[in-house]
Amino acid sequence: MLQQTLAVAHRLLVEQARQPRTLFFWGLFPVLMMLLFGLIYGHDAAMRVNLDATPAGILIGAALFFSCLGGTLDIVVGERERGTLKRLLVSPLHPAAYFLGIVLALGAVAALQAVLVFATAWPLGARFRGSVVLGALVVGLSVFSYVGIGIGIGIGIGIGIGPPKTSPMPSACARASAS
Repeated sequence: MLQQTLAVAHRLLVEQARQPRTLFFWGLFPVLMMLLFGLIYGHDAAMRVNLDATPAGILIGAALFFSCLGGTLDIVVGERERGTLKRLLVSPLHPAAYFLGIVLALGAVAALQAVLVFATAWPLGARFRGSVVLGALVVGLSVFSYVGIGIGIGIGIGIGIGPPKTSPMPSACARASAS
């Protein structure tokens, strides 16, 4: 299963590398958020205390949410549109390997975003005053949960869970008028 997980992660990272615009915006978004909040909190001494907590909040609440949840939706819906999702579901690929491969690939994106956020926060005066190990654990668990939610939503969209595409009323009216 490890080999399958690494193969899925490698394939997804290669796909992402071929989309430099997506990678650029996944990096730009957290940097701009950090600059914005850094400028807001940096001017007032009373608010400066909040600046130390801002990078973690931006990373978990915004950057990882959009890249890991949105990235997972992009992956699943893209594979459904290309017809590869059906092939994956009937292939000998273990479902956990597919999930963990997405987690691994988007975990690499999350690590890059963490570096960018904290590299931007440092010159603004923000300092991380927590445990690096616990911070990495929170980031990892966030990636894991966002990918899980994204797969659930993406598969739900893929199999047609959600509102009906057409209202049942027109067909009922058409049948009534035809009689």
